[in-house]
This record gives sequence, C-alpha cells and structure tokens, in this order.
Amino acid sequence: AQSFSSPALPSARAMRASRPPMERAHSSAMIQSRALDNLLRGFFACPELREKLWNNALKLQAGLKERGFDIGNTDTMVTPVYMKGGIEEATAMVMDMRENYGIFCSIVVYPVIPKGHIIYRLIPTAAHTDADIEATLNAFSETKKKLDEGAYKAEAIPDMAEAR
Repeated sequence: AQSFSSPALPSARAMRASRPPMERAHSSAMIQSRALDNLLRGFFACPELREKLWNNALKLQAGLKERGFDIGNTDTMVTPVYMKGGIEEATAMVMDMRENYGIFCSIVVYPVIPKGHIIYRLIPTAAHTDADIEATLNAFSETKKKLDEGAYKAEAIPDMAEAR
C-alpha cells in the first residue's frame, strides 16, 4: 500500500497518540464539556461579568414587568414570559421575533404546559448591551400586540424552510 505521509512529518495517528488523553478525545460532548468548563472558570474569575449578567437580567425583567408582561417569579437570569395562545401562534411569533427583530428565544408549549398557554424563554448574557435589552423589550411589545390582534393565527405550523 502506498503511503501519502511525508517522512519529515509525523502521521496524524502518531500526533494524536502523543497528545495527553484529554486532548485525544473525539467525543463532541467531551469537547463541549471542556469548553463549558473553561468558560465557567473564566466567568467565575471575573466578578464584573457576573455583575453585568445580573444587571442585564434584572433590566430585562423589570422592563418586561413595566410593559405588563407576566414573567412569574424567577430568581435566575433565564426569564420566562407567559402568554396565551396555541402552538401555531407561538411558532409564528418566535419566527417573527427571529426573522424580523433579530431576537432569539425558545418556546415552551403543550404538552409540556396546558393547551392555550405559551412560555417564551429569554436568556440575557453579559455581552448584551442596554440597546439590545431595549430592542428586545420593543420587539416583545410589538409582537404581543400582533398576537393579541390575531396576526399569528394559523391552521398549521409554518414551514421554517419556506419562511425565507
């Protein structure tokens, strides 16, 4: 069998074998776990990042409450926003938020929660600015108005591939 490796360079197998065991891992989960571990070490080493994260979370939560949104009782930076509507409306609204306002949030709908209810989950970060928070608050106000006016009523969940 012909070999394509250069005699001057070690083979990929030899290079992998020479690495410490943790660096030889091929598992995506392990790589993600190590990345998260490094991120958390940096986060806990920088109290200013923790403070900024909590300030952003509290600004977002206060702004939502001031605009009349129900966020329940949350003591984490993960901010739930409770609304009424069906799965189709929730899907259309979250697509509108992402495509037209540049806001990403996840949704929780039936069967996880009762039919007719929607929970939007927002997760602010230390990297968000006051302008980002204000844009999010404005987007929620506008899309809530659309939801209340029936703009997101649909008989089927929109095909995300066709939304573009």
